[in-house]
Amino acid sequence: RLLQRTQSLFACFPGGGARYGPHFDGGGTDGRRMTAIAYANCGWRPEHGGALELLEEEAEGGECWRAIPPAADTLLLFRSDRMLHKVAPSHSTRFALTTFFYAHVL
Repeated sequence: RLLQRTQSLFACFPGGGARYGPHFDGGGTDGRRMTAIAYANCGWRPEHGGALELLEEEAEGGECWRAIPPAADTLLLFRSDRMLHKVAPSHSTRFALTTFFYAHVL
């Protein structure tokens, strides 16, 4: 059951290969359960990189099974406490508005 508690942040990756390694939001211990990400990157091209990659947990290094480019007007919603994910190297400035939705920690 999700609570009314949320937390939002606006992230800017400056390009130059900036990335965020494999992780679960909150590590399963702080109550974060769902994550919504809205991208604000007009004119994003594949060579810019910066995709959000959803990863297999079993694979060493987490093999990507879905890559979502951070194109403008894209909204993602996923179980971030169960979905291993990362941000691939970004070669252009990349903006994202992220909101975390919390649940009771048992």
